[in-house]
Amino acid sequence: LTFNSGAGLSVEGGLDVRTASIDHYREVRDLLGGEYYLSTADEFAGEVQAGLGDKIDYFNNNTVNWGGGYLQAEVDRDQFTAFAMGGVTAISYNYEDFFTRDPDNTNETLKIESGTIPGYTVKTGGLFRASDALDQARFRKATLVVLVLAGLNLVRRGLAG
Repeated sequence: LTFNSGAGLSVEGGLDVRTASIDHYREVRDLLGGEYYLSTADEFAGEVQAGLGDKIDYFNNNTVNWGGGYLQAEVDRDQFTAFAMGGVTAISYNYEDFFTRDPDNTNETLKIESGTIPGYTVKTGGLFRASDALDQARFRKATLVVLVLAGLNLVRRGLAG
């Protein structure tokens, strides 16, 4: 979302909200001529004769919830430009292990939640366009002198070891 006043002021802002749920597991894909794979990883099922497509060793889910927004303002007048920006975020993580029992309630799967984790950012800056006020030929000569001195200093340091 952007707003331009036409008088050198612009304001911009945005929001972003998303969630992702991701399953992690190992799956039987080839029995290598056998009839089943003997799995003991699931604390709920015990010893299981796993077939093609069955989950073995581990099976968990991560859910990530994320939201954020920002607002930025910029003022552009003559030779000066200034801006300020602020942003906030909030993120949370949830984890569920379908093969592991919760130590506090052995009839339930292990679940871990991070709670909300906040974040923020703040930036400000400014610019003075000096190029209009400077004599370009003098500026080029001064820049060349500075670059030559910096180069000579690097050579001196290289020779000094």
